[in-house]
Amino acid sequence: MNTINEPTKSTTTLDYYNKNAKKFITGTISVDFGTIQNHFLDKLHPGAEILDYGCGSGRDTKYFLEQGCKVTAIDGSQELCKLASEYTGIPVKHMLFRDLDEKEAYDGIWACSSILHVPANELQDIIKKMTNALRAHGIIYTSFKYGTFEGERNGRYFTDMTEETFAKLIQDMDELEIEEQWITSDVRPGRGEEKMAQSNFEERIDTYEIESTNVMTGDRDRSRYLYYQLKMSMAKAKQIDIIVSFLMESGVRMLLNDMKRALDRGVKIRILTGNYLGITQPSALYLIKSELGDRVDLRLYNETSRSFHPKSYIFHYESSNEIYIGSSNISKSALTSGIEWNYRFSDTLDKRIMNCSMLHLKICF
Repeated sequence: MNTINEPTKSTTTLDYYNKNAKKFITGTISVDFGTIQNHFLDKLHPGAEILDYGCGSGRDTKYFLEQGCKVTAIDGSQELCKLASEYTGIPVKHMLFRDLDEKEAYDGIWACSSILHVPANELQDIIKKMTNALRAHGIIYTSFKYGTFEGERNGRYFTDMTEETFAKLIQDMDELEIEEQWITSDVRPGRGEEKMAQSNFEERIDTYEIESTNVMTGDRDRSRYLYYQLKMSMAKAKQIDIIVSFLMESGVRMLLNDMKRALDRGVKIRILTGNYLGITQPSALYLIKSELGDRVDLRLYNETSRSFHPKSYIFHYESSNEIYIGSSNISKSALTSGIEWNYRFSDTLDKRIMNCSMLHLKICF
């Protein structure tokens, strides 16, 4: 909810919150913020891991916990950390925004009226830290006072934002995309005349312009990411069959929206995976079932007496078929920058290979 963490302009702001912690909590803890909280949660899977980035009173942390989420709460004010810990029932970590150094740790980051205290010339670095801590296709929510003011106001430092200034702030961050923005009145008592600019933005991995290729090797060359080729194939397929030895939640999240769009078109999707070496994450299976339900035919090869190590992605089109064969299972690393070796065959080029692959698929299922 609130507070700051930058060393140059933060001392006054942190002093304010430390001295006025109880008063601040009284004015915010009972505010009904359910509509926006639920809107944020609707974009996450059940049991998502959330970072409350400047939790203030702990109001939002407590709500997210009650909805079954796993929440990490931090704040820059020691007094607010103490009171929020008592209120939420979990330890609230005393930490400055600049000290966030986690990588791909959270499904969502909630920064409600918190990073608005960061000076404008430091905001981009803070948002980059938030992005690094976000998992693929994760969501960040943040809010600012609406306007172009920057400076001290009522004992605290503020950087106000408009739609234009916020878009300019993140314009060079190719991994982020503004999903939606809206303007509301401040919901606290007596603050109805104050306007708040609010944004949801997500980590974007799927907007890179790419050409079709038959060889996918990963590494630093995005044109060689298997992920982009699979996206293009999913967009036009009539049926999709995937056989991989294991599923990781990071990879499922990357493909989830593409599978949803395919299912909405009436595409049949079958996925066969295994428990080879115990690598498949239960959370990945749960994510598929919770988000896609019975629309996906998801099966597990669970014979412990032999290994299960195939990796094939098969796409059926109106008048042709193609198959990707290689080393990539479904994980973020395997689909993107991990060193892999995958090749695409098309039945328009090699009928015999495709026919053998289709036969193998029928046997497995």
